[in-house]
Amino acid sequence: MVNRDAVLTRAPDVAEQRNRSIQNCQSVYDLLAIMLVRRGQFSMLCESFERSMKFSFEDFHIWFQFALALCCAGKHKRSLQVLKECISMNPGDPLVPLFAAKVCLEYLYKLDEGIQFAHQVISIGDNHHPLCHKGYLILGIGYSLKAEDARLQSDRKQFQKKALDAFYSVEPRDRDEVCEFYIGLQHAVARQIPQALEHVVRALDINCEHRHSYQLLALLCSSNKQYRKALEVINLALRDYPNDNHLLFVKVKLEEYCLGTTEATMTCKQMLQQWKSDFEEERQRLMREPQVERAYSDVRTHYGLDMTDRESVAGSMRAVSRVEHTLSEVASSMTSYVPKVGPHRAWLTQTQIWLQLVELYLTSDETLEADRCVQEASSIFPLSHLVLHMRGRIYEHRREFEEARHYYECAIAINPYHVKSLQHLGLIHHYLGNNSMAEKVLRDAVNADPTSHESWYSMSKVLATRGETDAASQCMSTAIELEGTSPALPFSSIPRFVL
Repeated sequence: MVNRDAVLTRAPDVAEQRNRSIQNCQSVYDLLAIMLVRRGQFSMLCESFERSMKFSFEDFHIWFQFALALCCAGKHKRSLQVLKECISMNPGDPLVPLFAAKVCLEYLYKLDEGIQFAHQVISIGDNHHPLCHKGYLILGIGYSLKAEDARLQSDRKQFQKKALDAFYSVEPRDRDEVCEFYIGLQHAVARQIPQALEHVVRALDINCEHRHSYQLLALLCSSNKQYRKALEVINLALRDYPNDNHLLFVKVKLEEYCLGTTEATMTCKQMLQQWKSDFEEERQRLMREPQVERAYSDVRTHYGLDMTDRESVAGSMRAVSRVEHTLSEVASSMTSYVPKVGPHRAWLTQTQIWLQLVELYLTSDETLEADRCVQEASSIFPLSHLVLHMRGRIYEHRREFEEARHYYECAIAINPYHVKSLQHLGLIHHYLGNNSMAEKVLRDAVNADPTSHESWYSMSKVLATRGETDAASQCMSTAIELEGTSPALPFSSIPRFVL
């Protein structure tokens, strides 16, 4: 009815009637948005707003609502285009570029464009508007993600410095728990443990229920080799968030250090049971309400983990996850493999649990059980670089080095920056007597992650075998120094969501 009665002509003599018609449309569409959002009908809401475009020329309110609906429906590329139009309509509103920066960084991984939008937020109103500190926060997140993407150490340090400068640009009175958390995380990535501890404690003082701060605090305690204290922190956080996969994976690693592989294996099995229960509950709900759509962010929050080896959320790693999904679809057309039905991220989470069990069984020298777990993971994503890496680990454990080398090379072909595959491939070349190739591969591992003490230690072994004792001793010294601040899991395993 609203679309039918809308005044489309732009003639001056009907301007008042047209304005009144647009106000009525805004009121109706606002009510429609409230009703459809509560039912999760984002696609229907997008269709309704799309029909309103013919009479909403340069109407900021409707265009902005359209952009938000597109984002909730998972249509992030188009949402960004609509947000750009909204910025041109109302360049003085900092909220619009703030949303645009969030879409760029969290969904599209357009880091440079997201950083530009963050600068735009900061520049509005001479840095005196209430959202200025959010602009600095998103700017710092963008630079920190750029640092993870950087392949040169000089570029990595430069972006890390810019990230810290952006976080510290927030006035102390405006720093909430999220800002303090990100400052602490950035110090932790740079292995500045005392400064990181100071800021994460501040974050928990502000909000004692901030789960990512608990995860960071536990990893900081583990970097100081206080594993039992770290386990206590994780158990405390799990009281409030019992099904959070990020916390549970840290708990598994800490239990392996403190209580042994048996206890850690039991936790992994409980995670599998919880995953099955949640997945079945979600599937039954969708069967009862087949028309209700779930936003992408809801799925992410529910299942809580993506397929990035818990090492990074960098763009290359997200691209790898998309490549693996595509390769699995290709494999389904050539073999009997059938893709799993259900949310993609849910199956990624289950794969991660199976691969964590593989590591635990290999530590316990139970290769048969490890092989069964990797078969389960392979049935979900047969061409994942993580699955191929674990196959190589099993063959390496059996000292079948040629087979192990094949799987490590396959994993690196999919993801050239997978540090663990590079580390183990370098060692395989070393075991096979090809020390020149081992050195080259291990240098690639060091370039990919210069804070990994395993890469430096393996490099020292290879250089010592080649008779380069001075270089080997320097690598060993670096490995010892880095191991002293090495956490149970990499600090980059902590999720970075643009809030």
